[in-house]
Amino acid sequence: MSETFVVKRVCFKWIVLAAFGVVLFSGCAHFRSDDDYGVVKVAPASLQQIEPLVLKEIGAKESGEEESPRIETKAETPAPAELELSLEECRALTLENNLDLKVQLIKPTIAAEHVSEEEAQFEATFSADVSYAKTNQPMAS
Repeated sequence: MSETFVVKRVCFKWIVLAAFGVVLFSGCAHFRSDDDYGVVKVAPASLQQIEPLVLKEIGAKESGEEESPRIETKAETPAPAELELSLEECRALTLENNLDLKVQLIKPTIAAEHVSEEEAQFEATFSADVSYAKTNQPMAS
């Protein structure tokens, strides 16, 4: 056999071995199914929008007035009109305005990001190195 044929054969073996290693170690991932138990799924649109908070003006500064805080007394404040709510309406309003519940909707997404960051530290990397060396030394006779 000629020397170039042996070199080509050895290189071909290394290339095949490296390709087999790449195929073997790539694509090993766990795919999540839709049947995950205990996973809260929230529409992405609801996480992208923050509702504005509307505040009442407490005392508009008019020209010529001194800056003094306005203190309302019970005599100045009119009695609120009666508002009858059913138990269901009261619960719905309470749940709608509960900020703790809105925070709980965002927490799973934040927790998933933290887990993803920590898992990234242990991701495998694959690198290959091929080298060939030939020494041609004359034999002593």
